[in-house]
Amino acid sequence: MRYWILLIITMLMVIASPAIAQQDIIEPGTIEEDIQELLIATNAVNLGDQMLDQIFGAYEKMIPDVPAEIWQKTRKEFRTSDFIGRVVPIYSKHFNRKDIRGIISFYKSPIGKKLIDNQGAILKESMAIGMAWGQEVSKKIASDLKSKGYKVPNNL
Repeated sequence: MRYWILLIITMLMVIASPAIAQQDIIEPGTIEEDIQELLIATNAVNLGDQMLDQIFGAYEKMIPDVPAEIWQKTRKEFRTSDFIGRVVPIYSKHFNRKDIRGIISFYKSPIGKKLIDNQGAILKESMAIGMAWGQEVSKKIASDLKSKGYKVPNNL
């Protein structure tokens, strides 16, 4: 069970930040600046913070003997601005500046703002469903393998 929680968290991190390069300086009037505006408009910073809080919350539950001050100190080492800097090149790879300006317009519209307001709850609920589904898949795989005579670790 713990293995699957770690696996899901790791998968989310890999999906969320696949770029290695970090944007050091974003020049005004560039597509990079527009992408940064988009990420701010969509509350990507808040979602990054929520993601970090969930990751640290999971680790705190799995390793309860670590003092809270250690977790707090370690948490401060991670900034969502680092995440944003890594995401900017991904957007610029898939969208041109006109696309980004259009997306910003959408997110500044009433329906775009509604989507932003509900994204955190949607993400949280989706993660819970994803974890439950992952556990079901894991149990089914383990059961199928056991029925075929394979030895399967108990923590799966």
